[in-house]
Amino acid sequence: MAPHTHYEMPYTSADGLRYLVQWPLEPLPESGWPLLLYVHGYGNSPFDEGAPPARVRRGDPSLSACAVVAPFVPPDHFCLREELHNVVQAVITRGGIDKQRVYGAGWSMGANGVTGLALKHPELFAAVIAVASPGGLTNAARAPGFSGMCCVPPQMMPSWLFRCLGMRYTCCFMVFGGIGIATGCFRFIPAPDSIRREEVAGATRVPILFLHGEADRLVPPSYSQMMYDALREDGSTVARYIIHPGLDHNSLPRKAFADADTYAWLFKHVRGSGRAPPTAATVAVVAMVVVVTAMVAVAAVVVVDKAR
Repeated sequence: MAPHTHYEMPYTSADGLRYLVQWPLEPLPESGWPLLLYVHGYGNSPFDEGAPPARVRRGDPSLSACAVVAPFVPPDHFCLREELHNVVQAVITRGGIDKQRVYGAGWSMGANGVTGLALKHPELFAAVIAVASPGGLTNAARAPGFSGMCCVPPQMMPSWLFRCLGMRYTCCFMVFGGIGIATGCFRFIPAPDSIRREEVAGATRVPILFLHGEADRLVPPSYSQMMYDALREDGSTVARYIIHPGLDHNSLPRKAFADADTYAWLFKHVRGSGRAPPTAATVAVVAMVVVVTAMVAVAAVVVVDKAR
């Protein structure tokens, strides 16, 4: 049986967005707990296999000392930035959170949400992990007159159509509210050919780790690549991009969020530094240099006194 490391509390934001907070059971640190915002993919839930909230329930030691907030994003939303921002602020206001160690993680639509939030509010996060992110898409609001919007999997498209559109478009369809039938028409959301510098301005000091599966046909790796390139071109030295051979859209998050190294990379960052905090070895070297410098200064004073 997995160790019980957190207790869970459901909340509803002022915007009407439901979310769950997993609070650690261990004593509150003096500086507060780190906070991880996890946003799920379209049509999924925070407790899908491998997702951080599900791993908390299984007693993952990488998350034992971290509070986790997981919103339930409705299917007629596409990860609205301000709604997610309000959820994080509400959790921080409740107290017990280290504001210097707020993190974001998301998969697919959720990755689009956390990267969009990092671009809009770069002061919020210490670091972000975006798994299979369609990060170049603008955040769509609720679709008026429709009850839902969902992506058509490549398997449901003729191979010739996917070859023509799959690398350039995300194919979506609408379902009329209350009727539940497809309209027969498609909405095509263009994949970004480029990302404007102003879209990433201000976020160059936020460490963002883009993870993508090489075999992802639903959200091609070029999406993450373009966002990463835009950050690097604008001066970021802390953005990273890793592509995983052989993994597709659904297998990548199960691997990424089960890897202790993923959380080790995330939690080593603190907000405002734009880089990882110094290691113990670095601190020891600096301390030694300070001590040696002080000893040399004292010795010099002694020599001068004797010379007098």
